[in-house]
Amino acid sequence: MQRWDAPWFLWISHTGWGAGATIAYSPGYPVAISILDPALFGHELPAALTISNLSYLGALIVLFSLTTMEWGRDRAPWAVLLLAVYPGSLFFLAPYSDAPFLFVSLLSLRWARSGRWELAAIAGITACLFRNIGVALVPALLIEARTQSGPRSRRAQTAYAASVAIGPLVPLVASAVLGHGFFEPMNAQRYWGRVATFPLVSIGKGLAFALDAVVGRGGIFYLVDAVQVAIVLLLAILGARKLPRTYSVYVWVSLAIPLSFPQPGHPFISVTRYAAVLFPLAWVALDALKGRGRLILATSISLACEVALAVWFMNWGPVV
Repeated sequence: MQRWDAPWFLWISHTGWGAGATIAYSPGYPVAISILDPALFGHELPAALTISNLSYLGALIVLFSLTTMEWGRDRAPWAVLLLAVYPGSLFFLAPYSDAPFLFVSLLSLRWARSGRWELAAIAGITACLFRNIGVALVPALLIEARTQSGPRSRRAQTAYAASVAIGPLVPLVASAVLGHGFFEPMNAQRYWGRVATFPLVSIGKGLAFALDAVVGRGGIFYLVDAVQVAIVLLLAILGARKLPRTYSVYVWVSLAIPLSFPQPGHPFISVTRYAAVLFPLAWVALDALKGRGRLILATSISLACEVALAVWFMNWGPVV
């Protein structure tokens, strides 16, 4: 599972964050690896796998609890299963930052929905340190704070929600302190060929690449990515009506960010992985797949796709 971005995380944990292309990565995961690896005799890979797999287990437990709170106990096992067999969930088992990000994001939204705003803010800030896409929690939590009635005033709830924006600022401030410049973590995305693009343009280009793959002029991975992106977008559209606004905003902002900064030669790159943390879509899929037979068929197909993508990933296939 030590493929693509994984060696970068291990390298940063060993040499430190802030030099060259490494500054484009969020520092939370490499720091966590460096904290744990002395207990594993200085081996970064076992430390990374331990963090990711334990975080994945924790995320599934929190998802079970949150689904029970939002939709009822009978739906919770199916929601957990649907998330676990999503093809992009293979990254939760790899030395990637996605599993710990999912875990603390779930905790943040779980605590916010139950009115525990201090803990929600702490978890949200931590999520942003694991992945810069955690900034999507800010508008979601602000909406939750403004619509939730509880023992706290809306002003206090809004302040806690807004404080999550501290998380994305930490790498920027650290970069400035290290002498690289305040915006260098954002500018460093140029090392990976990402450019600012209107999301609809990214979708159009991604579909064009997929069409080329169908007629045999492009790589099959363009088509694989496009199919998964189409399913995710369909679920997000359905979720706009079925999900509480807090979750719907979290989904749409989380999708808009990677689609706004694609690689021109591979517009849908990594979107499959980014979509894996969009746990509310499991609820939408569960609602759409009414009936035990449909659920079993869908989970079986999805699991087969996950296994296939995992094998492809382990053999350096373009699943990043």
